[in-house]
Amino acid sequence: MLPSMSEAAGSNVYIVSFLNSENVMLKVTVQSVGDALIIRCRGRIVAGTAEQLQHVVQGSPSCELIVLDLAEVTRMDAAGLGVLASLHGLLEERGARLKLLNVACRVERLLRLTRLNAVLEVCSVPEIIALMCRAHAAAAAERQASAISA
Repeated sequence: MLPSMSEAAGSNVYIVSFLNSENVMLKVTVQSVGDALIIRCRGRIVAGTAEQLQHVVQGSPSCELIVLDLAEVTRMDAAGLGVLASLHGLLEERGARLKLLNVACRVERLLRLTRLNAVLEVCSVPEIIALMCRAHAAAAAERQASAISA
């Protein structure tokens, strides 16, 4: 599995794709939003890619909250569930939280069957809107401070 990383110039977003010889198996986009990171996953979180997702999260900057957006996850297996549980524990030890966003019915069913739904939090729409509003306000304050000091 070969990682391919790209970063948007002057941006707080970077993209990591994990490739096999045929195609992209998992694409991860990491975006800093205020005191949180939103990590969008696209593809399969399965044996072979799940561990790579764990490395991306572990290598991300410290923050209070990591939101895993699973809207474009097409498949998840036991390795993927194991990584979610492991990340939850790791971030809890660091004093951070892991929340899931846009959990598809098939993934939600797996979480219920394994009882991980009792451990992993799902982010609600109002929570993500509040997060975006905080990030927007922080960016506006930073721009204003830069304008005043210039």
